[in-house]
Amino acid sequence: MGGLPELQQHRFKITHKSHIQVSKFPKGCAVGYKPHIENPNNNGRLLSVVYYTNKNYSKIEDEGLVRFYLKNNTRFIEVEPSFNTAVIHWSDQRVIKEVLSSNTRDMYHITSWFFGSCTLK
Repeated sequence: MGGLPELQQHRFKITHKSHIQVSKFPKGCAVGYKPHIENPNNNGRLLSVVYYTNKNYSKIEDEGLVRFYLKNNTRFIEVEPSFNTAVIHWSDQRVIKEVLSSNTRDMYHITSWFFGSCTLK
């Protein structure tokens, strides 16, 4: 990440990580998880790491995509929560995350957060 132009002026210090959180998103639920920011109140979370455990996932049958909104909600990336896929993203206002509902089966995500600080060099 340090090679990205917008990060070259910053210094990051990871101090610790959280325990893992296992989330179950039940099938047929009208809303999987509404759009949210992982660190809305400067709680120390720098990075979020999400690991997907859904074997034989099918985008067409299962749905349940995970949507990451970028650039003030003007565009987004959709990730299929398929088995053995991991996503690392900023925990602050740069990324808004939403889990869309699944119609055919329960979906599972494992999440952990890295805490620390970010300062200008």
